[in-house]
Amino acid sequence: MKKYSSLNNFLNSIRSDVVEKTITFDEIRTILDSNLPKSAYVHRAWWANPSSPKQHPHAQSWLAAGWQVDEVDQHDEYVRFRRIGRSEIRQKKKKIISENSLNPAKGKQFQIFAAKLLSKRFSIDFHLESPKFIGNPPKEHKFDLASSDMKYVGECKNYSWTKTGNVPSAKMGFTNEAVFYLSFLPDDKYRFVVMRKDVHPKRDETLAEYYFRTNRHLLQGVHILEIDLEKNTCREVSGDIVLPINN
Repeated sequence: MKKYSSLNNFLNSIRSDVVEKTITFDEIRTILDSNLPKSAYVHRAWWANPSSPKQHPHAQSWLAAGWQVDEVDQHDEYVRFRRIGRSEIRQKKKKIISENSLNPAKGKQFQIFAAKLLSKRFSIDFHLESPKFIGNPPKEHKFDLASSDMKYVGECKNYSWTKTGNVPSAKMGFTNEAVFYLSFLPDDKYRFVVMRKDVHPKRDETLAEYYFRTNRHLLQGVHILEIDLEKNTCREVSGDIVLPINN
């Protein structure tokens, strides 16, 4: 976070009665006395509020100061920070503890299932937690799935609609973050995000179809795959056409 320490100092200096602060990208450049990376202008995930300090270390410059990104407009180049209240911080901590205790098992099982299914489809073994250096300067990131020849590399997302059929916004943000990591890989790799098929009575599309429809402009060649756990099949979601990839 050293590069962004001046942003941390700036946010810490704001009066405690101020709960929202909008800053232009130009103003942030002035505060940092350096340019923002290109990712800040094209990838919404760069402005994510990660639950782990290991994810997006630069985000700790605002989270450690007690702020989180509430809105970012990469076209008009501004970001709005919202102060995190003490009660909200406690709720976030409880949520993180709860999710960490419950989700890994489900996520791991889906990851293993996806590896087996994709191995059959592509006729090559898939490994879990495959490390690869990405970015500049290079930093190691462990991708959820990768074929033994590293031709196919992807991330797994075992997400669902909310109970009331609403969009799980935070989880969609994490999916964008996965796409962001995959975007660093060469174009000759088959890059993908594999999602569990999830339907809801209030929705006329699956969650994977919704994600593709609303975020296709961010994908940059990353494929969205959908696994049907009941039918033991996998398909690629592509615009209005759904391409089956199961044998």
